[in-house]
Amino acid sequence: MVRPTTSGKHTNCKQAGFTYLLVLGFVFALLLSLTIASENIATTIQREREAELLFVGQQYRNAIASYYQKSPNGIKQLPLKLEDLLEDKRSLSVQHHLRKLYRDPITETDEWGLLRDGQGQISGVYSLSQDAPMMTQEDTRFALDASADGDAKTYSSWKFVFSPNNANSLASPPQDGEPSAQTLQPTEIQQ
Repeated sequence: MVRPTTSGKHTNCKQAGFTYLLVLGFVFALLLSLTIASENIATTIQREREAELLFVGQQYRNAIASYYQKSPNGIKQLPLKLEDLLEDKRSLSVQHHLRKLYRDPITETDEWGLLRDGQGQISGVYSLSQDAPMMTQEDTRFALDASADGDAKTYSSWKFVFSPNNANSLASPPQDGEPSAQTLQPTEIQQ
């Protein structure tokens, strides 16, 4: 069937309908491929953030261990605040255990959950995110504390803890008259 147009020319309705369906199919295929690509990008971004969280958490744990090991006068202490890791002024020369305070890559904020001992000293950090991680316990076994929750259902379950009692390879044995490492009983305190 041929129908007249406003310009006086005729077009074939069947051909116009076929072209319309072809364009519609192309748009659908394009949207479908964009959806798949965006899911892949989101997965990649989440995996990168998880890897960054593991790196940052280890940096904090190592800095806390360094702070503890370099305590002056043989009295081993943990930091009272994260800023103490940037500039440790307990001795004549200022120590820098951490180059900067890192942001939590999951929540993208400066806030961290802090694990404190009975004296209020910081023994570890964790993310405040309640989102579910993609990595499994097997993926994170070397980065997280050995006592970490085996069924980590949220990022906040990933604890980066320095324990003086388990730091035999890092800490030197106590000298005569020097107190031994204190026992930590972490209590969760959010900053």
